[in-house]
Amino acid sequence: MKTLKIFLFLLLMIGINAFGQKTDTTYLGSDWKPSTKQLNSYFRVTKTIEEGKKYEISDYYKTGELQMTGNYSSLNPNVWDGEFNWYYKNGKQKAKNFYKRDELQSEMSWDANGKQTLQKEYQKLNLIKDGKETYEYVTMDKFPKYPGGMSELYKFISAKFIMPENVQYSPGKVVIKFIVDRDGSIVDVQIAQSVHPSIDKEALRVVKSLPKWEPGIQNGKNVRVNMNVPIRID
Repeated sequence: MKTLKIFLFLLLMIGINAFGQKTDTTYLGSDWKPSTKQLNSYFRVTKTIEEGKKYEISDYYKTGELQMTGNYSSLNPNVWDGEFNWYYKNGKQKAKNFYKRDELQSEMSWDANGKQTLQKEYQKLNLIKDGKETYEYVTMDKFPKYPGGMSELYKFISAKFIMPENVQYSPGKVVIKFIVDRDGSIVDVQIAQSVHPSIDKEALRVVKSLPKWEPGIQNGKNVRVNMNVPIRID
């Protein structure tokens, strides 16, 4: 009976959430500014998935064909968050971008015949310059990738890292910088930000033991790419 009650409660909650979603339609001119139904070039359907956190946006040509789909995490101001897709009036895909909290992560585009014309990835690199933490955006066709992704990278580091004994230190972050070479191997491994000499040494050992990555690609060619890996020490 308890299971049944829980199941019914979940169904009830799902029903409440579904009825609670709000949908609004806005008419837009050719300049994408608010217009009237009679003069619009596009119209936008905004579905509130979770107030203040998630909104599904669908833009349409005046004649009803889908022009764009995407997600906002805020409407005031507009914050693009997630995958966005644009379409030609004939239904073929025009572009696909991915945003993380309004920051462009990657973009792809196609011409009207379906031929791909652009593929770019953007990465916000954590850099240490003159002892200060800074950020820099770089653009590539494809960034180096650790086998299985970043979660697998940190699993590897966690499994291999052995904390030196009898070391007095303050919690912090050791940052290792290195180069992913054209063949995916890890070279020129250095300390960018130190916590303690013994901990730094162990961090260097672990990063030097990393397997090969998928190399970075720029203009269709494998290239050497500078990377940073922060390791939190608590």
